[in-house]
Amino acid sequence: LLFVDASPLPMAQAVISSLVGVYLLSMTTIGYYKGQLSWLLRITAFCGALGLLVPGTVSDISGLGVLLFIHMWQRHIEKKSPTPQPQSGGGAL
Repeated sequence: LLFVDASPLPMAQAVISSLVGVYLLSMTTIGYYKGQLSWLLRITAFCGALGLLVPGTVSDISGLGVLLFIHMWQRHIEKKSPTPQPQSGGGAL
């Protein structure tokens, strides 16, 4: 990301792919995105982050695809789980 003799479009692609790669890597290490991630999703996020290290449009699209897959999976899990209802406590503060 030195941007030496780079035109704007490859520069923007490099910045976006590096940001998404760091985001996927942080999801791997922390294990959280809209909820706890299973080990399988953590490994998938790590593979997507490694894919974004390889320069090229195909690897960038695959990394974005991994992020989209994890996002959609977590939304699916979020919709399946019941939302906790607030409990009505009878105690005074």
